[in-house]
Amino acid sequence: MSMKLNAGEVGRQDLFSILPECIIRDDADNSRSTTHTPAEGEALARSILKHGQQTSCVVRRIELDKVQLVSGFGRNSAVAYINAHLNPKSPVKLKCMVVDCSAEEAYERSIAENLDRAETTPIDDAHAQRRLREVYGWDDERIAALYDCSVSYLHTGRKLTRLEKPLQDAV
Repeated sequence: MSMKLNAGEVGRQDLFSILPECIIRDDADNSRSTTHTPAEGEALARSILKHGQQTSCVVRRIELDKVQLVSGFGRNSAVAYINAHLNPKSPVKLKCMVVDCSAEEAYERSIAENLDRAETTPIDDAHAQRRLREVYGWDDERIAALYDCSVSYLHTGRKLTRLEKPLQDAV
C-alpha cells in the first residue's frame, strides 16, 4: 500500500503481518527473566482483540527467509493465546517490523525496548547483564553505558543472580 503524507520528510518502514507460529521464538533471547503472568497475558490478549496491537513486534531475518523474535515476547504470547483460545477460527496475525541484525544486536534491542518501557526488574537486568557478559563477551564498562549506570551498580546485580530462585522472585 502506498500513501502520500503531508508530514514533512518521512521514511519508509515496512510492517508485516505474521502468524505467531511462523516466528521463531527463543525465550533465552527475551531480556526479561520474569515473564508476564497468565492473567497479564490474558489481559493483553483481550486488549489486542478490543483495540488492536498498539506496538509492533520486532523480528530479524535469519537463514532460509525465516524470522526470529527480537522484541515483543508478551505480544507474541498474547496473540498465540488469542488464536488458541479466544478466536481459533479467525487467527490474528502479529504486526512486525523486520530488521537486519546479528543475534547480539537483537539482544541489545530487546534490552533497550524493555528499558525504554520501564518494564524490567533488578533481577531482569542482572540476568540480561550476565548474558551480555557470558554469551557476547561484553565488559562492565560497555554494559554500564547501555544501562546508563555505574560499574559498581552492576556488581550489585551480579550478587542478585547468585541468590536462590525464591529469593530472586521476592526481589
